[in-house]
Amino acid sequence: ELSLSDPAEKRFKRQGGQRLHIRLRNWIPMCEFASCLLERRKTSSTKNFSPGDNLLLKMIKERLFEGRCLCGSVKLEVSGPPKTAGICHCESCRSWHAAPLNSWALWKNENVAIVEGEALLEGYDTGTSHRFWCRRCGSGMLNRKPKGWTVVYATVLAKSGYVHEPSCHIHCQESVFDVSGGLPKYKDLPSKWGGSGESVSE
Repeated sequence: ELSLSDPAEKRFKRQGGQRLHIRLRNWIPMCEFASCLLERRKTSSTKNFSPGDNLLLKMIKERLFEGRCLCGSVKLEVSGPPKTAGICHCESCRSWHAAPLNSWALWKNENVAIVEGEALLEGYDTGTSHRFWCRRCGSGMLNRKPKGWTVVYATVLAKSGYVHEPSCHIHCQESVFDVSGGLPKYKDLPSKWGGSGESVSE
């Protein structure tokens, strides 16, 4: 039987299609419950769910995450889960972040919005990456990529409940900091992303 660890499930079923604003502390059990629903949808002979179940799935899909720069002047929002996420070791990212690696997540452009402080953004375009930062505090916020995609840096969104779930490490041939953990490590990029698909050992 599917159940939440708090009264949220009863509220979903009682209020049906009404949009709810759930406190952040309920977000993790909501995600766990939604995962159970999706698994049940795959295996069930019926595709019908209660209004409360459908509302929960809709809210997961439309979930908003937000983040601000260090000084708080620039705020961005992303909607829905990322298309994919990973950890990059390339020299370009390392130079930009002044860090040994970069945790990133990818959304379509239309799912990423600057809602405050857009006039304060400065940018630098390398041709493959158009990175933006707040000119007051220097915080990196996002990276506009070709073909309608935007990278948002995972730590920007962390306080709003975003949980970074990387699928792989990329550009490991340029790595200066080895990370273990069982994720696939690619010399450049996976073949489905236009890379060689060659992996490197732990």
